[in-house]
Order: sequence, then structure tokens, then C-alpha cells
Amino acid sequence: MSDAPTVSIVITAHNEAETIVGTLRSVSSQRDGPIVEILLVDDRSNDGTGELARALDLPNLRLLRIDHFDHPTLTARQVALDTAIRAAKGDLVFLTDADALVPPDWVSTMSQHLDAADAVAGRVDCVAKPDQSNRLITALQSVDAAFYSGVCALLNTCGFASGMIFNNCAFRREWYEKVGGFEAIGFALTEDLSFARALHRNGARLAFQVRPAVAVRACGSAREFIRRAHRIGSGGTSALSVALGLWMLVWLGLLLAVPFGPEQFVLAFLLRHLTGAAFVAFWLIRSGRADLLPLALLYEPVAILTGLAVMWDARTQRKVEWGGVDYPQ
Repeated sequence: MSDAPTVSIVITAHNEAETIVGTLRSVSSQRDGPIVEILLVDDRSNDGTGELARALDLPNLRLLRIDHFDHPTLTARQVALDTAIRAAKGDLVFLTDADALVPPDWVSTMSQHLDAADAVAGRVDCVAKPDQSNRLITALQSVDAAFYSGVCALLNTCGFASGMIFNNCAFRREWYEKVGGFEAIGFALTEDLSFARALHRNGARLAFQVRPAVAVRACGSAREFIRRAHRIGSGGTSALSVALGLWMLVWLGLLLAVPFGPEQFVLAFLLRHLTGAAFVAFWLIRSGRADLLPLALLYEPVAILTGLAVMWDARTQRKVEWGGVDYPQ
């Protein structure tokens, strides 16, 4: 019987000393699954991330170190991911982040989903700080993740290119070569969206699952939340961005028309708003997050306000920070 790994779990980390131990412990505690190797890319960390990881002495951990970033086209995050994926020995590649906590059945369940698909996108939940100071942002970010997964699943079902979240996804390693890797994909601050689009272009079968979910650290402040949205919004034009943009513009247009139009505009706006809230509520229930249902009515107004804040941030900030590197916009 071969002891070669069939699954390679890839994690990239830039100064994640605060969370890396918990992440590696959760990833290494998988049960009833295939043989697993863990590849951690210590990407220019100077806070002891690599040392903490090595001190755990996990037998299936491979630590890769990047000391300098000087790639002429790709982002540091893309380079780190490419380094690990090309070094992977498993036929299946799982991706998560250095601040994530994965459930013990993550690998076994996602591997089963890959029996009928080339790539699987999972759901993400957000966790608050220990002092709960970002509890509202955490809740809103969890609702946003459920909405995003729902829209992506719907687009995928309709045959359009969608997105995925690298915090919780898996794919057959051969497909990384088929799409040409990130060198062929090119520069992208939203590397997960660009990879999902490349999979679609090349004919891969993508499946969406609401379970198992992976828990990640929520943004610590409203400013961080807006900066995150700014980076995500830089993903360029796609079926996903067009669908989301048009859907939100209908909401905003009807709202602005209400004071100047007949009664029918009020009814149209209410119908549009309740339809959107029902969609969010449906995916919250599917995701097992019925506790967040009261926020379904608030999600779209908050999303539009966030979009306006991002537009202002883009006017005042001509760069986006990602993985410890500033990229001009």
C-alpha cells in the first residue's frame, strides 16, 4: 500500500503568527480521509510564522519559504500559490487561508464531491475577535459570503463563469496545468475569481457546496472591511460582476425613483427589495445560519453603501495592499 499523499492542502501565509498554529492544528486533524500532505508557504514573514509552524513538528507538513518578491507581472499571493501547487504531490489540491479553521471532515467530504466534479467551491463563515468588538462586521461579512456563494452557484447552474473563495475550495491538480497556472491567467488581485473563470473557459466541471464550511477571521474594522471590498472589486468585468452590478443598480434606481414617480414605483421597489432579501434568506437557511436572518433585509442597502465607500476609497487611495505588497490602481 502506497504512503504517497493523495491530497495536498495548500496554505500561504504572510505574517500570520497570530493564527497559523490554530489553522495547522485544524488542518492536521482530518479524520476518515485520504493521505494528506500540508504545504505551508511562508511568504516573506518576519513575525515568526514559519518558526511557529515548524515547532508544531507535524509529520505531514512541508514548509516552503519565499524570501523575496520580484515577479514582473503576478502578485505575491499568486506566486506563493503557484509555488505550492507546483510542489504538490497529491492528485487533489485543497486551498485554505492561514487564519482559517477547517472542520475535521473537510477533506473527506470535499474529496467525495470531487468524484463528480473537477473543482468544488465551499462556503465560508466569519468569526469575530475574542472581545467581540467587530461582531456586527462579522455578521455582515458572513451574510455577504452566503450571498456571494448563492450568486456563484446560480451563475454556475446557468452555465456562466462564476467565482470561488480560496478559503474553502478543492480541485484536481491536473486542472492547474490545463489552465496554464497563474502565468497564463495573469495579474489578478482576486486570484480565486480569476482561477474560477479560467476553469470555466477550459471546460472544467465546478460544483458548489454549502457544507462543510470553513471559519475565517472577519475584518477587524469598518475601514478594513471597505479596503477588502476595494480589492475584491478590482477583479475586472465578468459575468459575476455584471450580474451583481445590474441587480444592485435596479434596487438603487427604483429607490431614487420613488419620490418622483407614481405609486407603482413604490410597489416595484418593495418587490425588488423583498426579492433580494428572500434570496439572501434562502442561502442563509441553506447554510445553517438562520441566526442571521434579520440581516437579510439590511444586506443590500449595506452592500450598496459599501460600494459607494469603495468608490470614494478608490479616489483617495491609488493603491491596494495585498499580501504585504502595495499595488497601484
